[in-house]
Amino acid sequence: ALVDYQELFAVMTLIYNRALDKVENLARLYCHRGLCWHTELKDEEEWSSVLRDLLSSSSDVKSRLRDLGAKIKPVLSVLCGAAFVCRREQFLALGGFDPRYAPFYWEDVDLDYRARQRGQRCAVIPSAAVIHRHSETINRSCNQRKLLFLRLNQLRFVLAHQHELEKEGLRYQHLWWAARSVKELVGGYRNLRWAYFLASIGVKQV
Repeated sequence: ALVDYQELFAVMTLIYNRALDKVENLARLYCHRGLCWHTELKDEEEWSSVLRDLLSSSSDVKSRLRDLGAKIKPVLSVLCGAAFVCRREQFLALGGFDPRYAPFYWEDVDLDYRARQRGQRCAVIPSAAVIHRHSETINRSCNQRKLLFLRLNQLRFVLAHQHELEKEGLRYQHLWWAARSVKELVGGYRNLRWAYFLASIGVKQV
């Protein structure tokens, strides 16, 4: 979907993941089996292809991309914290990043969703791009626990916005959380198993 600049909370460049060889920040949220997930917009493959071609064949990537994207309006997407800009006063008005997601993951999605509740959205400006060396710093510091943080914060996001997400397709989440808790018994994370269990019985802070 396209949107005018005045409706935006934040804008991003295209964020190109070298390891995956694709743009990673043209996405939307959807609800499935008690949680929220990202799925790619149709624009993602188009711009991934454009950047692959430019990076492999062009000596002036900046100018070529600027020319290609100059007439394209911002493309609505879920906020990616790797590279975005917003007005400081709007960031502070929303309370900034929620500390419950510390040290990392889903804090940007949560900020996006809170802006959305105020009628504002986040979008990609495809006339510029950055190369993202995804999770390299996180992998050096806590590679083994990265997935735990990611999945815990995914659950925390749903708990924080459960009532709004029910309007967008979240269904039977307590049953799914109970099932996920049982699944974590075999080779899973103890902390995550406990979090799913607490969520399934109605505890809102995990």
